[in-house]
Amino acid sequence: MNRGPHMIELEVTPEQVEQAKEEVKEFDAQKTHNKGNWGGNWKGPLGEKLMEGWLEGFPKLNFNAVTFVKRGWTEPDFHLHTDSDTPTSVDIKTTTHYANWSQEPKHDIYVWSELKGNRNNPHTLIIKGWLSKQKMTELMAEAKTNNWDEQSTKNGCYKVEREAWGKMRTDWCFTDNALESMDDFVTSIIG
Repeated sequence: MNRGPHMIELEVTPEQVEQAKEEVKEFDAQKTHNKGNWGGNWKGPLGEKLMEGWLEGFPKLNFNAVTFVKRGWTEPDFHLHTDSDTPTSVDIKTTTHYANWSQEPKHDIYVWSELKGNRNNPHTLIIKGWLSKQKMTELMAEAKTNNWDEQSTKNGCYKVEREAWGKMRTDWCFTDNALESMDDFVTSIIG
């Protein structure tokens, strides 16, 4: 299951892909606002479901998955319950691209994953690593101050300004080297 000291490798079955596509089709039939109309919306729910299965392998971890149907994209994918009174919010970003994209962080932790294989029927999910909101904010501030791009980044973070869905937006990318290891993801949270 492990892929070196940094990443987790999970098998993806064709049935899981079809379930994710069906879930998105049902969701799309009822929603009144479309953030973006593209055929890859099923990748997020697939990554969420696979990470949920991985988290279930830690008996001491108390968590709950937030239902895919999220109003306004403000909810995280998971709440991890620790000794603290406030759950830790976790959002997983799943793509078929090598870059680890994000916008301004609002959740406590972000996890990045990449689907491998056929773009429409992948066979593997690589959970590549994670960053806390605080660490992301620090890396982003340094990258912004230095105006780093993908080729010049010194801390593994760079800004990308692009047009998406008819308007300009700012995204942030993090190289795999900037991410924290998945090896200690759960133990660093539950202690």
